Amino acid sequence: MARKETVEIAYLGNLIRILWIIIIKYCKRPYNNIYKII
Repeated sequence: MARKETVEIAYLGNLIRILWIIIIKYCKRPYNNIYKII
């Protein structure tokens, strides 16, 4: 059970990272400052 939960968390983290990359690539705005903080 524990392993399954960690895998799901890691999968969600990767999805969020991919979404951030897409947002930054298609919306080149002040979002770059937010990305640098992360």
